[in-house]
Amino acid sequence: MSYLSAIQCKKCGQRYQADKSTYLCPKCEGPLDIIYDYDRIVTKLSRSTLEARPMGVWKYQELLPLTTDTKVNLGEGGTELVKCEKLGKALGLENLYVKNETMNPTGSFKDRGMAITISKAVEFGAKTIVIASTGNAAISAAAYAAKAELDCYVFVLAETPLAKITQIRIYGSKVIAVKGSLDDAFQLSNDACEKYGWHDVTSSIKVNPWHGEGLKTIAFEIIEQLDWKSPDWVIVPVGSGSNLTANWKGFKEFRRVHLIDDLPRMIGAQPSGIAPLIKTYKQGMEPDEIEPWKERKTIASGIGSLFPPDGDTALIAIRESGGVAEEVTDKEILQAEIQLARKEGIFAEPTGAIPVATAKKLLDAGIIDRDDIIVLEITGGGLKDLDPLTMIFHEYPVIAPTFLELEKVLHS
Repeated sequence: MSYLSAIQCKKCGQRYQADKSTYLCPKCEGPLDIIYDYDRIVTKLSRSTLEARPMGVWKYQELLPLTTDTKVNLGEGGTELVKCEKLGKALGLENLYVKNETMNPTGSFKDRGMAITISKAVEFGAKTIVIASTGNAAISAAAYAAKAELDCYVFVLAETPLAKITQIRIYGSKVIAVKGSLDDAFQLSNDACEKYGWHDVTSSIKVNPWHGEGLKTIAFEIIEQLDWKSPDWVIVPVGSGSNLTANWKGFKEFRRVHLIDDLPRMIGAQPSGIAPLIKTYKQGMEPDEIEPWKERKTIASGIGSLFPPDGDTALIAIRESGGVAEEVTDKEILQAEIQLARKEGIFAEPTGAIPVATAKKLLDAGIIDRDDIIVLEITGGGLKDLDPLTMIFHEYPVIAPTFLELEKVLHS
């Protein structure tokens, strides 16, 4: 049974039937919010009900928007929440957890959103989908499109790592690299939808409200894995801003249906080389005053948009929760990536390692305390982008197969 109630424009307030193929408000082209019948859900959903179900995105069906049996499932969600004793000790944090989203089918948190997005596209009768992406969302879209037997076109940036391009193409999707910004790729995607009637599955909630409904299940799982308690802080790397926005909705929805009492504080983190959200936060500007970044300069290839399309709602979430926003340097990101791998055996791509670097910086600044319960969202796996690390680890010994040669290396 679906508890989806309506879709409502965040801009003009107009409500629409939930069974319509709607991605933007037909009246004003404003972004849409997905509304559920929370009063009915309260009477049907309990902690014990959820605990009896297997882990994964679909266990939270009452708070998901499918109205028909069009589920496209690759086993997404149900990722581990790892208590990081060694990393926590190295950073000086006593209650440090990592939400390991690298465990998803294509290695990133995007699978959660894409499972819902593609399922809704099938429900709406889509035959062809299109996406603009820095890589991870495109990989996910390609995989789920293959499962659903949909044609898929992908616009990526010309500098997208070859490893990500290869992963997209193996699923049979058609890749088109764009010489320009991610915003240029977004525009091409939008134009193609208008001309050819394709379904846009771009992972911005502002463009595709269904995507956030999958992402919010990260918040649901964190609560359940912490024995129905909210952490003090949740640190999320911010590209488009969709993940932080969706997480905050998820935490609030669990409180709305009486599964928790308290909410965490949200931390948005970006690399210094592309930090429009951080600049807006630190200058005390309003959510609608976020300015595009002039030039992208970071090793974190997962953060490609000069202007975060969901940055306004992410900033609202940060302030509403009593959280903060912080930037970290590429050097700090690389150190964090290596530290996470060596202390906990978790290999993150640079974007995914941003929360580790941010936690250290905020502890040193006195913003978070040593005994706070902190969850770091590691959003993507290290095999997504090896280029920054190959510059560090490209040299290693090559020896003749003799013990003498081995001893020379061991004692050098």
